[in-house]
Amino acid sequence: MHLLSGVANIVKEAFRSPLRDSFLVETTRGYVVIKPGVDLTNLVLENYDFKGLDFRDANLQGSTFRNCDFEGADLTGANVRNTKFENCTGLN
Repeated sequence: MHLLSGVANIVKEAFRSPLRDSFLVETTRGYVVIKPGVDLTNLVLENYDFKGLDFRDANLQGSTFRNCDFEGADLTGANVRNTKFENCTGLN
């Protein structure tokens, strides 16, 4: 699986706009923090390690996550309507 710091690159690629950096904060240690309420709609993300990541109130509607690890991730209040979690671990 890719390192968490790789998530910043894939999501920034998906948001080719001046606002894309407002969705993510990458710390000096390479960890990525998704800001509460971020809009991650209609993305396809494969083979990512989202362990312990905070997705609170994020909009994940219509996105597909394949072979991702969500162990300890917080999806409280996240919009997961029409979201697919294919072969993902750590989800209850």
